[in-house]
Amino acid sequence: MTTTEEIPVDEETDEDEEEDQDGGRRRPTPSRQRRLVARSDTCTDGGGAHTYAVAKVWYRRWEEHVGAARGFVAGSAPAPGPVDMDTQNDDANAFVNENVWKLFVTWYGVSASHHLDRKHLYFKDEKVIARTQVF
Repeated sequence: MTTTEEIPVDEETDEDEEEDQDGGRRRPTPSRQRRLVARSDTCTDGGGAHTYAVAKVWYRRWEEHVGAARGFVAGSAPAPGPVDMDTQNDDANAFVNENVWKLFVTWYGVSASHHLDRKHLYFKDEKVIARTQVF
């Protein structure tokens, strides 16, 4: 008699990737993105020497897409599109560490209106917003 064993799915495999319809970019599933950003946000190396501006509106869309926003399930909201920033109002931007920035850019690209030269040194009292919680 043959039994079928359940083989655990490794979270690090490429099976967790989906393909973007617009740019042909490959990126992890929404729930995997959430885990990777949470892991990058808690790295002990400080996340790099810079923080990067990301529009709070864009970040909120990403949180909805990955299920980090209240009332949303991973994948229930559309992907946020290229990373953007608000060039008119600094208060409308969140700042993410370098590791999180690299993930976002790899997965979504950068909008033409984003000022990439706006990176700056990370200071202790500055708030870095990659606060995704993994449940």
